[in-house]
Amino acid sequence: MAVGHPAAVGEMRFGDHFFLAYDNGAERYAVLSAYLRAGLRAGHALVHLADGERAEAARDRLRALFAADAPDLLAAVNDGRLAVPGAAGRPPGEVIAAA
Repeated sequence: MAVGHPAAVGEMRFGDHFFLAYDNGAERYAVLSAYLRAGLRAGHALVHLADGERAEAARDRLRALFAADAPDLLAAVNDGRLAVPGAAGRPPGEVIAAA
């Protein structure tokens, strides 16, 4: 399998896949926020697969993260533009289909 060159989150194109390693929650949040904001600006459907969490717990966590400094992302969670299906105990195909 060929491996592409590293790209910034904002340079991702439709159909691209990426892997992100992060050192802490703040780093994870910064990248997640940037990626989701780019999707909102582009009018894309957004899905955050919350591994190991029930859907409502994952939505509550994102609401808490976004409340202070990300009103655009908070609104997307609240109005459904950002789907957050829970993945706890569910096969991946079922989680994706539910989104």
